Amino acid sequence: MDCIFSLSISVSLKGDFDAGPLAAELLRSAFKQMSVSSSALIEVEIAVVEAVNNVVEHAYGSDATKTLHLGAAILMDTLVIRITDEGRAMPEGLLERVRLPAAPSNDIELHALAERGRGLEVMKQTMNEVSYRRSETANVLTMTKCLRRTEP
Repeated sequence: MDCIFSLSISVSLKGDFDAGPLAAELLRSAFKQMSVSSSALIEVEIAVVEAVNNVVEHAYGSDATKTLHLGAAILMDTLVIRITDEGRAMPEGLLERVRLPAAPSNDIELHALAERGRGLEVMKQTMNEVSYRRSETANVLTMTKCLRRTEP
């Protein structure tokens, strides 16, 4: 791939359910001039909203007084997103136990899929890599995505 570009952003967000869409909008605005494919941007937005909502709901128990941190960096054709919070830790091994389901083969199977409890699956489906670690005081979720540049 011949595209070489870089971008780095870092922001602190209030730990409420408005933070996910706000983070997605921030990334969308940052990528607007970078000729990144719209399908990659949509996948990134979906993963970021899911990740931030998981922090709000699970790590912070919907306590909107907490803050989470979003960092994103692009170098060449790889996006790295890091979401850090100081809430409850993810249960050990949970991310590794998440398996990607087979694609539904018909509308009945599609409607049978649970609407909740699928955030980690969604992140794994839309991003190339998803990892989690707990530091002494913080949870760190890292997601990477290979970006495809659109032709100008």
